[in-house]
Amino acid sequence: MNILILYFTGTGNTAWLTRKLAGEFSGRGHHCTYIPLEEILHGKTTPIWDDYELFGFGYPIHAMDAPRIVYELLPLLPSGRHNCFLYKNAGSGFALGGSTRRLRLALAQRGWIVKHESFFTMPANMLIPPSPEKIRMFLDKALEAIPVTVSQILNEDRVLLPDTGLMRFASLLNRSECHGLPKISKCWIASSACIRCGKCVKQCPTGNISLTEDGLEFSDKCVLCLRCWWNCPTRALENTKFKYFQLKEPYSLPDEE
Repeated sequence: MNILILYFTGTGNTAWLTRKLAGEFSGRGHHCTYIPLEEILHGKTTPIWDDYELFGFGYPIHAMDAPRIVYELLPLLPSGRHNCFLYKNAGSGFALGGSTRRLRLALAQRGWIVKHESFFTMPANMLIPPSPEKIRMFLDKALEAIPVTVSQILNEDRVLLPDTGLMRFASLLNRSECHGLPKISKCWIASSACIRCGKCVKQCPTGNISLTEDGLEFSDKCVLCLRCWWNCPTRALENTKFKYFQLKEPYSLPDEE
């Protein structure tokens, strides 16, 4: 079976999960391709949708729902019946990251049917930095769960996450975040430590950052994925409205397990 996974990652947790899921599918004799979804949004890649029999969508939780950029991808999906699965992750298991009902309905409007959902607790990328022991614990639990998840998907077991009133209510936070992001977007600044390497410009999934003669400029398209700050080699970036939530130093995930 040919499988296509479209994923969004900020600081690397979803990318790590995607590689492990794809490896598990491949290890069972299936061909699995995975693409960062912004490549489709920016026209860098256009999948031949009919080549695939199953689709996956992976993302980190943003304010108890999928990030705005995931919803921006949906109009580019072909209409018609397509089976798909969702996997999401957050630094806490609270309410399983919120309800997926909004995303399910948005996909259903294009004829896409969510057959399986899974949630993974991964190391947090804000507030309190996780210890190496905690990182290892989260990764070990994810590695235990991935084979089970893949077996359920391949067996066509219909597994959907709970959709309680609390989860739906928590997911309303996402609407507030989306309204506030344009203001937060322009609160990014670069200190004198910036070496103008352009890495943040290339890494930004929304094109929010540009490099000018005067230095870095930030627009109003940020989705607060923290990818720019996470990958800055000199730790020169800071968001003046969000700085108390940012970690002092990023951590790395071991890629070989």
